Amino acid sequence: MAAINRIAAFAEDMTAGRRHLHRHPELGLHHPGFEFNDRVAPVGASFFARLVERAQPPG
Repeated sequence: MAAINRIAAFAEDMTAGRRHLHRHPELGLHHPGFEFNDRVAPVGASFFARLVERAQPPG
């Protein structure tokens, strides 16, 4: 399957997922009891930035 076809299929799956969440808001992505610790956000961002940098080809 060509890459463009895989991207198109993924987009359709994402749209279906969003529609499902809109039809069933009780499933929600956020839980009222969840507390996000803002102090750790830079640690996570740094981790993922280094991960991407290491995955890049040299040059």
